[in-house]
Amino acid sequence: MKGVYNEFAFVLLFEFLFRHLNVLISIFGIIFNILHFSVLIRKPLRTEPVFIMMLVICICDLLQLFIMIPDDIIYINKTRDPNGCFGVNTYSEAIYVIAADILARFASFVSTWMAVLMVAFKAASIQFVSSSWSTTLLEPSTTYKASTIVIVISVIYISICSYMKFKIMPARWDFPCLYTNRLAKRQLYLIYGTPAEQNANFFFTMVEGYMEVVQLIFFAISTFFLVKNIHKWKKIVPENYMDNSREPAGQHSIS
Repeated sequence: MKGVYNEFAFVLLFEFLFRHLNVLISIFGIIFNILHFSVLIRKPLRTEPVFIMMLVICICDLLQLFIMIPDDIIYINKTRDPNGCFGVNTYSEAIYVIAADILARFASFVSTWMAVLMVAFKAASIQFVSSSWSTTLLEPSTTYKASTIVIVISVIYISICSYMKFKIMPARWDFPCLYTNRLAKRQLYLIYGTPAEQNANFFFTMVEGYMEVVQLIFFAISTFFLVKNIHKWKKIVPENYMDNSREPAGQHSIS
């Protein structure tokens, strides 16, 4: 890429090399997740709530990895191109960036909330093991319903987010390329076309930041109670009781 400012040269070089490494990591990630997927779809595991949730998370991880590879390749090619211009895209690149953002956010939203729910469900089922709804939490149907709800909420949120954030608009021919002293000098496009889209992007970035904090807190609390009750359970009941945790509620209790 021509005309890179000296203060950005090292950063762009590092990013360029890292993207090559990231492609390799993503390929290995896809291979391992496919192996993981092949295990999770086995018949004995398809009725276990934890493994159902892990399957959903695995699919989301695969989706994110498949998105990352072409994204990295586009970045590498743009960096190699003497006339490459960051900050703007060709029309086809703009379409891809929007589609990739939508799918990546969807996958991230679903996988993170499923991870939180997986721990929360397990913690609640142990905390209230003598309750009737503890058994309900361990039913596959409950897991399917929870997964469906998360997916539906994700689709609604991502749809609203994308509608407000993105608007493809032609950039000026004299649009300054980021990190360089060059101008676009050709027809390229912005994906955050107006201040309204830019403000929406900032707003939803803030929302997702707060959402991650909530997820972290919820996950930490659920994990704390899960670990606490597992230790309590081991002290009160024989170890072989752990193999019978799916028995009807009321047969065992933790005082």
